[in-house]
Amino acid sequence: MKKFLGFLLVLVIIVAIAGQYLLPKYIGMRIEDQLDESLHPSDQTVVVESMPAVKLLYGDVDAIRGNLENVKLGALSFTGFHYELDNITVNPVTLIMNQKLDVLSVQKSTMEGIVTKDDLTQYMEAQVKGLENTIVSMKDEKITVTGTINVGGFLKGKAEITGMLDLNKNVLYFEPQRFTLNGTTISGLNSSLLEPIAIYDFNEFPISVKADSISVKDEAIRIKVTPIIE
Repeated sequence: MKKFLGFLLVLVIIVAIAGQYLLPKYIGMRIEDQLDESLHPSDQTVVVESMPAVKLLYGDVDAIRGNLENVKLGALSFTGFHYELDNITVNPVTLIMNQKLDVLSVQKSTMEGIVTKDDLTQYMEAQVKGLENTIVSMKDEKITVTGTINVGGFLKGKAEITGMLDLNKNVLYFEPQRFTLNGTTISGLNSSLLEPIAIYDFNEFPISVKADSISVKDEAIRIKVTPIIE
């Protein structure tokens, strides 16, 4: 009997240790599957934390953290996204029966997307009519776009557009403030070149989010958004 009880105790310990690894791994795989379907990253990492892991069986998750690489949203490429969620409650029935992560509540959540100057260069050249050989520089929150331009022969030469980024109604905009052509400042020009350029509408993000803030650092745009759990 003692040998049997000893064996049973060892078995319980083995199952508990295995569960501590396998349950978070299982949820992490489900998260990866759903993000692959919605955001199509080139690569991603997910870490699920819960102590003890058995809490996951009734939908209690301590933390979920992850990174996504090379995400394409509309015409804009994001070099990466980093997200953190703390004290999450998920639907355990949906998780087990349908292998889907249905988030019921989150105490704290943050997500940051990174757009490099190369990402923005490709976007601006595609969006600004007649702009070619584009170079984007970022300094002190200002964005400068330079290149050659030819709009119907009317505007032709070396162009430079300087402006700031702005968030308005959950949309990220580039707000032009100054336009020069061949070194001459053009003012009062009623042109699309001086109209705000919508870079990305976060209302169209695959999950509900609120864009909170933008900053420019190390030649990259960092956009912080908060997931909205409905």
